[in-house]
Amino acid sequence: MRPFRILLARTAVCTLLAVPVGTASAGTAPLPTVTGTVRLVVVDAPGSGDDGTGLRTTALADVAGRLVALPREHGTALTSGERVTLTGVPGPDGLLVRSVSPAVPVGGGQVGGGRVDGAATAIGPHTLTVLPVYWSAPDPATRASLTALAASTARYWSDQSGGRLTIAPTVRDWARIPDPGTCDPSRLANAALAADGVALPVSTRDHVMFYFPARQDCQGWAGLGQIGGSLIWVNGVPLTDVAAHEFGHNLGLGHANTETCTAGGARVTLSGTCTMQEYHDYADVMGAAMDRPTGNLNAALADRLGRATTVTVPAGGRATVDLAPLGQVDGVRAVRLRVGTAWLYVDDRPAVAPDTRWPAWAGVQLHLLPDADYPATRLLDGQPAGTVPFIAAALPPGVPWAVPGTGLTLTVATAGPTGARVTVAPTTSDAAGPGAVVTAPAARALTGPTLSVAWRLTAEAPVRVLVDGTVRATVTAPARTGTVALTGLPDGEHVVSVQAVDGAGTVVATSAPVPVTTDATPPATPAALALAPGEVLTWHAATDVGSGLGGYLVALDGGAPVRSGPAPSWRVRTPEGRHTWWVAAVDRAGNLSPAAGLVVVRTTARTGAVTVRAAGPVSAANLPRTLTLGRTVGGLRAL
Repeated sequence: MRPFRILLARTAVCTLLAVPVGTASAGTAPLPTVTGTVRLVVVDAPGSGDDGTGLRTTALADVAGRLVALPREHGTALTSGERVTLTGVPGPDGLLVRSVSPAVPVGGGQVGGGRVDGAATAIGPHTLTVLPVYWSAPDPATRASLTALAASTARYWSDQSGGRLTIAPTVRDWARIPDPGTCDPSRLANAALAADGVALPVSTRDHVMFYFPARQDCQGWAGLGQIGGSLIWVNGVPLTDVAAHEFGHNLGLGHANTETCTAGGARVTLSGTCTMQEYHDYADVMGAAMDRPTGNLNAALADRLGRATTVTVPAGGRATVDLAPLGQVDGVRAVRLRVGTAWLYVDDRPAVAPDTRWPAWAGVQLHLLPDADYPATRLLDGQPAGTVPFIAAALPPGVPWAVPGTGLTLTVATAGPTGARVTVAPTTSDAAGPGAVVTAPAARALTGPTLSVAWRLTAEAPVRVLVDGTVRATVTAPARTGTVALTGLPDGEHVVSVQAVDGAGTVVATSAPVPVTTDATPPATPAALALAPGEVLTWHAATDVGSGLGGYLVALDGGAPVRSGPAPSWRVRTPEGRHTWWVAAVDRAGNLSPAAGLVVVRTTARTGAVTVRAAGPVSAANLPRTLTLGRTVGGLRAL
């Protein structure tokens, strides 16, 4: 198994120059001009920044059936299908573009632009032609294995559409091309098309995948996919996750990200202060990719393809909805609420095949879909009380959540492998009597020794919060809702309840008791950290005596870590030079173990040969800073 991540960077911009087409300064000859059609491509690669959608794009132009790269510094807001006029000088791809301007047809007006309509292409027959090419030697992929890859990609999207999107794959033999000398996708595509005698497709239903041995100069990307188009590039990673992800871009889909929100210094499920983490929706095909079963597409993205039945609850409305699991394409798969300039989708992703890649997140999930031309979702943390975000992402059953800015309260009544029931009602329509709500389901481990307790009342009243029958907190200011954080609780099982009292201190109502488990004991440090062939970090599985092991955090040098799964291994890419990889274990309560470190040296000879070796362990005392989950680790590559 070779787990890996596809990382994300921000959207590149191009400025449309105001120079009239075909003109030149005094004393110079006019530069040649051509007209082409934009093919906007998503770069699934490491990077920094956030454009708000989770997309970094590069623009190519189709000029008479040949792709031409558009310089990154010369474009902005270009859209697949848009007609543009290119001005430049002769280059290796026919034209070295110097400027880009809108194409104006006879009669005036600009051609192209507008949002990608994935629903228009998500139904019906498609073709997929795989063109494997090499310049020195093929990699271990064979025509048979690439045929299996294409077939699995076809099955995936057929399953996601209920059989209404079909893909007929064709796979060619390896073809040799001249070394392009660069990872420029236009050169790779032009050479592959020429070697196989295949024309550049003009229909969004005819797709071409250019597969080639991994290039080190691709800045870490595993795949590229044209947005709302037909072109896919795979950089030596023949996994269904990669191919299906890029095909999703061809259908007009953006990425599946996560969003961490805070209010008053504490993490909450949703607020006005949030940070997006690119690719961090590990459970979704449009998020992180890994060598595990390719999970179902979330309901928000499926809805943008016209393939999700949803129930929309308006402001002031109410509904009780039985949600089918994401895998049941023809069932009701989401409740939708309007939240500001976004839609909130509530769907059910139980840990049932193929949704077994991130079982800790199983249950009713919350996906925010901001308004944008290219749909990109943000998974919200349904249980934000722990020290580490997204220990569990699902909204726990029986825990009412007041959706900010909507006046509505969402409650998961039941959740299981066959579906879930959720209710939505105006926030003021609480049932009679106070209700104690603990931010985790019954008997689930929480981050200890801090326990967050929330409650709702039908009328304003002071409250007492009890743990194991003992009052641990008192809130004297009358209110309908409130939250307290309890500290100092010993590890183990507890029972929490809330009492409403009147002005004389008499108990007027008591909530039902809620059992919880707290855990403040960290796991053991991962032992025997080593580097296996293929740059795979390995270690002995850590043990935890409390809530159980939740996974590992892997970091390069002093960078912020990435969360890995329960397997005691993670494939990495070490930058040139001497570096330290760190691994720490995290339990289901969010407690973090001391980190184990390993020094790794990567050297590249003049011949191009690369040597990566482990130089020995390093003391955790040399860890530059405490490991915390939240940002992408520098140096990880999708290989």
